[in-house]
Amino acid sequence: MARLEHYLVSLAGAFAGESPHRGCFLTKFTADRAGQDEEVAQTARRAFDDLAGVLAGAIRDAQDAGEAADHVDSSALGYLLLSVVRGIDSIAKADVDATTLEQAARSAVALIPRAEPPRAEV
Repeated sequence: MARLEHYLVSLAGAFAGESPHRGCFLTKFTADRAGQDEEVAQTARRAFDDLAGVLAGAIRDAQDAGEAADHVDSSALGYLLLSVVRGIDSIAKADVDATTLEQAARSAVALIPRAEPPRAEV
């Protein structure tokens, strides 16, 4: 979980520190062209699936380490975190400060259900 949080917080800081705020080419191109061009839409879907898959993999690693609850759907959470990243990138363009963006990243990770600590046997 610490690795995942570090990654998201570092992205938020990078987005906040960009000058000028360029944003993600994939996101911009998808928004501009995917509705009119099926090839663009398919390429974007594959890229977003890959990115969400990496985040889902980190969640599965946290589950394997006993940090995240086993019952959570790592794929769905991977897409949720990707959505948070894309949202942070978007609002960074409006000069939202780095502290706010980084706190949003931390809050997203904090929403992931944690594994229950092992019970002491009596």
